[in-house]
Amino acid sequence: MNAVTDLMTNSTIPKGGYSYTYYQIPSANITPASPNMKVYIAFSVKDNQNTATEHWVNSPTNSYELFNGYSDTRGLRLQNIRLLVSGLGNSAGQYTISNLRLGNFSASDINRIRGRWRGATAVTSIRLNNTTFQVKKSTCIINNGTAINVNLPTVPSSSFTAVGQTAGDTSFIVNVTGCGSADTNKTLVALLTDNNNASASNPSGVLKNIHSPNVSVQITDSVGNALPIAPKHIDSSNSFFSFGTIGSGGTVSKAFKARYYSNVGAVSATLVQAQATITLIYN
Repeated sequence: MNAVTDLMTNSTIPKGGYSYTYYQIPSANITPASPNMKVYIAFSVKDNQNTATEHWVNSPTNSYELFNGYSDTRGLRLQNIRLLVSGLGNSAGQYTISNLRLGNFSASDINRIRGRWRGATAVTSIRLNNTTFQVKKSTCIINNGTAINVNLPTVPSSSFTAVGQTAGDTSFIVNVTGCGSADTNKTLVALLTDNNNASASNPSGVLKNIHSPNVSVQITDSVGNALPIAPKHIDSSNSFFSFGTIGSGGTVSKAFKARYYSNVGAVSATLVQAQATITLIYN
């Protein structure tokens, strides 16, 4: 991009495991307007030869050299373009990305004439124009549309003698069903949000107990690894975790655990009640 772009380079989602970065597209470049929609783009570039090296554009300030040599048939190819769409309540339908400048492309012709290097450089902008994408309403349903109630066992307060101790591990499963055939083999990522503290963000999977600050509820995966808690927006990309892949029957499930988590060394007897929301999106 070399700092010449319409993309919102201060609003990115790095996909470290895949070595590419999503940049938010300004809403002014997307029609029709959708107030809650955020659209991100990741893309790679290469020389127009099939064997050329592909470069994922992971920096808004870097330049990428596609070819260095002599040729009459060089150019630029947008090799891979990936979109990530988020937002609640987006209308199904076709959307258009128009006049979006991704960056600049330059080519130089330098020759040695009479002992001196001479040449010229041409620069043009690389734009996406009249590029369309579809938003479809998923038929996937979490737990048949009903809440999941997890009842932890009663444990003695003497179970806790230090901060960060846990007790009362209780397994539960989140089932996703009813996904359409077009969703088969799509992967889902999940985000956990604390309903009693919507701005909470912590890597320990700890949910607020509405009855006492001394003990909380911790959410983990099936083997006891804590799952992060974060506000409900995709910009906190480090808080997403893998949920699973939708099977041919339109279903996917993931096992979790809930348990008590001590915030102080000595916990007095108390009621414990916490609540979370799980949000699933296509990866």
